[in-house]
Amino acid sequence: MPKVSDAYLEERRRQILTAAARCFGRKGIAGTSMRDIYRESGLSSGAVYHYYRSKQEIVDAVFEMSLQQTDEVMGAPMAAADPIEALDAVLEVVF
Repeated sequence: MPKVSDAYLEERRRQILTAAARCFGRKGIAGTSMRDIYRESGLSSGAVYHYYRSKQEIVDAVFEMSLQQTDEVMGAPMAAADPIEALDAVLEVVF
């Protein structure tokens, strides 16, 4: 059996988390089932459970992904030494 690349595995994880985030946005975390997530992702239930053992693991991973994305977007502006440059950078990201 051929070994899949780390990039492939990461893409599947991202696919699941993106689908979960969309479901959470529409139905809330409590209202979203694992079935909703694997239907939204286009993957089988077995594939989703291969990467994440439970909905709580997915919730935690979506939260971590959101924090990482926020850090990536806001990290550079917040590192600016000049407050005006930082504000300009934040406004550029937002708008």
